Amino acid sequence: MTTIAMVAGMIPAVFASGAGAAFRAPMAIAVICGLVASTLLSLVFVPVVYSLMDDLREWLAPKLAKLTSVTPEDRIPRREG
Repeated sequence: MTTIAMVAGMIPAVFASGAGAAFRAPMAIAVICGLVASTLLSLVFVPVVYSLMDDLREWLAPKLAKLTSVTPEDRIPRREG
């Protein structure tokens, strides 16, 4: 909601004319594009990467468990001497 408010507030600066408009319009476009990009990044990219990492963890967990498991033979104390 904050991003929408900021983008809506910057739209008049994009279409403004008058003193300083040539400087403000590109700045407003950069701000709008940055806000949209960061919003999409946080709402789409981060959850997708989290889901992929979770799937990778679920895929690797059984394989790692086999590598680190202790067999019954390993539990029997050995007598030396």
